Amino acid sequence: MEIENIAERVVRHRFDAGLTAYILPLPGFVRKYASLTAGFGSVDVHLRDSSGKEVEVPAGVAHFLEHKMFEDPEAPVLDQFARLGASANAYTSYEVTSYLFSCTDFFWEALDLLLRFVQGAHFTPEGVEKEKPIIEQEIRMGLDSPHRVLVSNLRQLLFWQHPVREDVAGTVESVRSITFDQLELCYRTFYHPSNLVLYVAGDLEPQAVLDRVEADLARRRPGPPPACRRRQVEEPGTVVEPGGRREARLAVAVPLVAVGYKDPFRGEGEANLRRRVAGEMALEMVIGRGSDLYHRLYREGLIDDTFAGSHASGQDWAYTVFMGRTPHPEQLATRLPEELRRARDAWSVSDLERCRRASLGQFVLLFDSVEAPGYMVSELHFFGLGLSDYVRVLRHLPAEEVAGFLGGALADERCGCSLVLPN
Repeated sequence: MEIENIAERVVRHRFDAGLTAYILPLPGFVRKYASLTAGFGSVDVHLRDSSGKEVEVPAGVAHFLEHKMFEDPEAPVLDQFARLGASANAYTSYEVTSYLFSCTDFFWEALDLLLRFVQGAHFTPEGVEKEKPIIEQEIRMGLDSPHRVLVSNLRQLLFWQHPVREDVAGTVESVRSITFDQLELCYRTFYHPSNLVLYVAGDLEPQAVLDRVEADLARRRPGPPPACRRRQVEEPGTVVEPGGRREARLAVAVPLVAVGYKDPFRGEGEANLRRRVAGEMALEMVIGRGSDLYHRLYREGLIDDTFAGSHASGQDWAYTVFMGRTPHPEQLATRLPEELRRARDAWSVSDLERCRRASLGQFVLLFDSVEAPGYMVSELHFFGLGLSDYVRVLRHLPAEEVAGFLGGALADERCGCSLVLPN
């Protein structure tokens, strides 16, 4: 897969078992990196099997399963990576769960371990019960995290029933209700090779990586993909509280403000990508660090360098948020929607092209890292897309689609505000 006008080459291969691998050769790099990502995230709580039967699992089940994947009868998986000199980790987002490592030596042994523990779970009913207090404590600690509370309260304002309104880890109550059978069902459903994507980067020969993975799959001999799949949620286009606010008081020195807009747009594959790219460029134009609005708010002391805007989206949800610290929370919460309303119409084609060039430059910089391209590769994969699709859309997206984003995704009637104030 040639990336348009960029020398780096990503090798893509789909194995007969269903797993897809992306390999980025980086000659001369000392570090090597690999991630194995499942298309299973916190929003995957509504399932439907081949007969049409619907199954609902508790919020936080994907994150809980991530924890249990590191259980091994021989030794904790993280200890096994450490003995190889590899640094390993994992994360769960709204849409995916990813397991990863980086190292300088013993790469092949670490890759074997990654493939083995993700595709060969060892969790037990007893282990599930032991894990619950640990995750409950993590959730309680999150209740003291200003940023986590800020964003969580905003999502509660914007979404009626979509699982994205819940924290990735779930709630104490939902975690307590998770059962071994539910975890096993989710593992069988979402951790089949057909729902996994492998990303490898470093000074490696791609064919050697493919041969190693092929040998692993041959030993494993996975069966056909399961019939059970995620069921999309019907979410109204309106928000729970138009123009609503939620306040929380925590131990912060400077207040935090998040102004969010629910995006009613729904689209799969390239349509979703085009909306996301339109959002990236639109936000950079109207309130990025090079914009007049950003500098004006900064000079007036309403924002600092923590302030930023971003657009987040998945298979059937999307929202835009502007947030950061401010010594004047009430003033910023009132002023920002007014300024955004004016900025929606105060941009030019030259502004757009400047942001397009900046985005292309940021994309090229990804390839200075072994890890950074992997996050984008894995995310795009589950939309049926690749890096070349991203570059193509970024290069050629017309101004009309950017204007459409500004008019549709930043509508006043789908706005809400979350504040975290000093207690």
